[in-house]
Amino acid sequence: AKIPPEMRYVLRNVERQKRHFLAIREAGGAGVTNDVYIRQPQTDIYWFIGKVARVDGVTPEECMGRQYPLIAQHSANLRPAELFLHQESNFEFYFAPGDSEMLVAYNEPNLKFTKIIFDDVSDELAFMKIKMTFVGFQGKEYEKGEEGFRTWRNEDGYALRPEIKSPAEGN
Repeated sequence: AKIPPEMRYVLRNVERQKRHFLAIREAGGAGVTNDVYIRQPQTDIYWFIGKVARVDGVTPEECMGRQYPLIAQHSANLRPAELFLHQESNFEFYFAPGDSEMLVAYNEPNLKFTKIIFDDVSDELAFMKIKMTFVGFQGKEYEKGEEGFRTWRNEDGYALRPEIKSPAEGN
């Protein structure tokens, strides 16, 4: 599929979608955002790659679909060893609730990741009708040498590792 020019992974597009993300989030709060994870192929490892935001009337799937080329390339660039080699295959993206990184880090047992499923090519045409200003993406950026945030999940999207209690909660 041809990548629309406004979603090519170039600085002006990345910066514009980040501005949209910040504006939508400012207006709507965390409830109009989702944290986005990508599954490392053939593993149970999910990498945090950024956040999306959308206005009312746009579903999380539509938000992701409209920005897919940009987000997929960001993911491949963010985790080159784990993902770049697989960029020709379809990446598996998952949503978590907006700003849920700490719950994910603590393996909160009730926090479920939702797989993003695109039905078919007709979706792609529908996605392109969504105005760019209605969706935003803020990609995760790592400092040089920073390991990156990942989690281990089962096929149903739940934590595979035991819950970690914060020191304040005790055991």
